[in-house]
Amino acid sequence: MTDKDKWADKNHKWQIIEERKYMWYEEQIERLASDMEFTPGMTIVDVGCGLGYLGWTYWEHYGNGGTYTGVDCSLSLLKEAYEIAQGWTTGGIANFINGDSYKIPIADGYSDVTMCQTLLTHLEFPEKALCEMVRITKPGGIVMCKELDNVSQFMKLSYSSATDHEDFNDILFYRKMRLILARGRRELGFGDLGIGSRVPRMMHEADLTEIEVFCNERLEFLVPPYEDSQQKLRVEIMGRYTKDTTVEERQKSKDECKKYYIAGGGDPDSFDFDYDRLLEITKIRSEKRIKQIEDQTLFACSGGSNFFCIFGKKPY
Repeated sequence: MTDKDKWADKNHKWQIIEERKYMWYEEQIERLASDMEFTPGMTIVDVGCGLGYLGWTYWEHYGNGGTYTGVDCSLSLLKEAYEIAQGWTTGGIANFINGDSYKIPIADGYSDVTMCQTLLTHLEFPEKALCEMVRITKPGGIVMCKELDNVSQFMKLSYSSATDHEDFNDILFYRKMRLILARGRRELGFGDLGIGSRVPRMMHEADLTEIEVFCNERLEFLVPPYEDSQQKLRVEIMGRYTKDTTVEERQKSKDECKKYYIAGGGDPDSFDFDYDRLLEITKIRSEKRIKQIEDQTLFACSGGSNFFCIFGKKPY
């Protein structure tokens, strides 16, 4: 497995594919497509396309006579995306190109809409990729980014019956650690988990105009007996990530965490203590959630997600 394909390990890939089924309400997709003035016959480029989910999501709004081009650095994902696309690209054309988001292999002013989803959050130089997206877009065309602000998500206090009476110091410590690790990840060039909130400014500095920002309307919650499909998926994800890991996997995770911790401003001499405390808090939370799911007593509501759709127009 190459570095470019590591995200798609079996468990992680399954979760990503399944979660995308519940990422945005259809009604909101309809409104966003209207606001971005999608029309049949458009030329669309999806940068960091993965399995082509974003192209499929908006296909009915542009695909009749339209052209979709997915660009990704992973050959294995592109191969799978091409096979999947045979089932959803009726009436139009789908192309898939191997390429780098810092140097997109497409001519200037090619696309009516250039878009990405959870791409910029993984990049060391997201501004560079955004400028490339602007370059390949026609004057008057749209550049759209769907990106998360997970750092703000970490900081908010959501309701869960599993953590309702948690020690106040543990709550603050957990959030402090998540902030340190997110900052360290960014400092080391592994991406900004909070980039969603920065994208409007990035678009302004890339000379886009008429910038608009929308927040995902989907609300994540759990109420017994967890019967609808989205709640069933969330319960299954919780179960999968409580399984035992190998000694090698645990050590690799700790080593990676230490790099982020130090780069994020943590005290190297305190790392072992803080890491063990973080693991203990996480373990207790997980065990309580699983026990309450089994007893059908888990209630949770994380509130709205900090997942934004941001788009702007390339000036003439």
